[in-house]
Amino acid sequence: MATIVFKAKTGGTGTVLFNDDSQILRNTDNENILKIKRDYDISIGTKPSPTPTPAPESYSRVFITSTAYNGNLGGLSGADSKCQARADAANLGGTWKAWLSDDVSSSATRLNHSSVPYKTLDGKVVADNWDDLTDGSLQNAISVTENNTFFKSESCVWTQTKVSGALIESKSQNLTGCNGFTVADKNISYCGVDGSKDSNWTQGSLESCNIEHPIYCFEQTAVSAPPTPTPTPTSTPTSPPGQKGDGNKDNKINLIDMSVLLTDFNKEQGYREPIDMNDDKKINTFDFSLHRKLLLELGVIK
Repeated sequence: MATIVFKAKTGGTGTVLFNDDSQILRNTDNENILKIKRDYDISIGTKPSPTPTPAPESYSRVFITSTAYNGNLGGLSGADSKCQARADAANLGGTWKAWLSDDVSSSATRLNHSSVPYKTLDGKVVADNWDDLTDGSLQNAISVTENNTFFKSESCVWTQTKVSGALIESKSQNLTGCNGFTVADKNISYCGVDGSKDSNWTQGSLESCNIEHPIYCFEQTAVSAPPTPTPTPTSTPTSPPGQKGDGNKDNKINLIDMSVLLTDFNKEQGYREPIDMNDDKKINTFDFSLHRKLLLELGVIK
């Protein structure tokens, strides 16, 4: 049994019809292989489907400011404005708030509790979500600035905040968290230690409010990685009516036209003119070869 295999852009079944005068001549001896066997299998396969592009990963960003400030941040709202200003200067987009607490509100009540990972701007995961962020340890320290540069000082970072995000309360009159981060005097605030991955990242040191230190800034809405561009689908090649190779004159050149050619194979009259590829007034192996070449050039077969 002879087998004819086509590779097509669209899978399915196909029918190739032959009349008694049809010929496909074998190169070795010019024997008409259509006379040798009358049964043919036709397999029409498709190109492998592209692997679906996974949905972009969402995450919330976090950075340590490249700028240091004394304890008078203008309150928590002023600190939030400083985070936003640093993010805007670095063209980060998004809405940002500072990891700070006072007697009125805390990081746990002010900040969005993200359900997606927190990441530094160099792509390292700090925590898988809010619960992971506040469990006492970080996967990676928050040591990258809004400019995606490494912060090297291992300094105090203003927080007055527990690992849980709650306010660190104190009975000491001068340990006030810089009076809600509104004064730059000799009062004292709790701070984290930059570069730490244990609880010290937010509750690791004490510092006088007249000293300048950075703050942690957290994005309040998740972002997504840029999606991979989707390739433009390849359309079926079209042709003007009657163009060479368009056997059924449907303005397309495809495997149906090859079927038309094989149906009219070995005819010298009554054949469809567009499949007479070399204009010799007969449909033969030359037309078959030229038509196959055309299908290859158009990408219909590979």
